[in-house]
Order: sequence, then structure tokens, then C-alpha cells
Amino acid sequence: MAISVYHIFQKNYVFHFDSLTVNQHQITNDNTYIVPSTVIEIAEQAFYGNTSLVNITLQDNITKIKEQAFAYTKINSITLPKSLIDLDLTAFEGCNDLKEINVEDGNPNYQSIDGNLYAYGTILVKYASGKNEKTFEVPEGVTSLLYWYHSMGNCPTLETVYLPETIEDVSYEFFEGCPSLKYNEYLG
Repeated sequence: MAISVYHIFQKNYVFHFDSLTVNQHQITNDNTYIVPSTVIEIAEQAFYGNTSLVNITLQDNITKIKEQAFAYTKINSITLPKSLIDLDLTAFEGCNDLKEINVEDGNPNYQSIDGNLYAYGTILVKYASGKNEKTFEVPEGVTSLLYWYHSMGNCPTLETVYLPETIEDVSYEFFEGCPSLKYNEYLG
């Protein structure tokens, strides 16, 4: 069965999507977009490089966010719905203005702690690098800092990271985007 492609015009956004997936778009002068409630998936590079995009609202039926979906945008916060089950590690690559990542209560896979994104409560998936903090304390119970260097992103002001005793896996690439980082310190 073929799926029709629709053109949606809302708040100066032109989106081309089938009834289930946001695929590609052009944004004119507005910086806010509410993803339609019929969409369940944000396609690869759906918002890639759109520096006009500052605010986005995801509806509760989004289940998947693909590669670089929001990469290199200017979004400053996002709330991931409880329905989200699959988030690509590069979804927020280059989002240097991202100050807060929230997750709706009831999501079995993802949680937000202090505005940062964690999987299963034990893996730091994405540090919200737009916070411009000098120190970051990884919560007790976290066991892994993902090897993907976009997890920390561009953190020019971050000087110190405190790691709990529960950390088992830290990749050498994890802190590549932190030029001011002086040291990591284990707590305990």
C-alpha cells in the first residue's frame, strides 16, 4: 500500500511528511514548531542544520527519533515523550544551545536527571551542553559514559567532571568536546 505525502503549513513551517513520519522541511521565519499528533517517528536529519529552530514540541505518540534528527539546530530544551523507545545517539549532535532535556514520566527507557538524558538510569546518553556549567557531577548509579563523542557535545566552559564509584566504562572519546576540562575526579 502506498503512503501519500502531505504538505503541512503551520506557523511558517512547511513540512513534507507521510501520515506517520516527519521527513524533510523548510522553515521560514518562525522558531517554534509543534509536531502533529499523527507523527510517530522523526526521520533522519528531519531538522538538521536548521538554525531557526529554537523550540519544538513532540506529541505523546513519537516512538522513534532517527539519526541527526535535530543535529546542529538551536533548540534550547526538549521534552521527550513517554512513548519514545528508540533514540539515535546522534539525534542531538551539535546542539550546543541545548540547556535541558526532559523526559515524560513513565518512559521505560529514558530518564532526565538535572536536565541530562540517561538510558535505563545507568547510561549517560546526552549531556545538555548549553548549560555552560563549570562542573558536572555524574549521578551515583550511572555505570557508563557512552563512547559516542557527541554525548558531551561542545562544552567549552566545563572544567571538572565528578564520576561516581559506580562508573565501569568511560571511553577516551567521551570528553573530546570539552577543551577546558582540567580533570575528572572519582567520588567515593
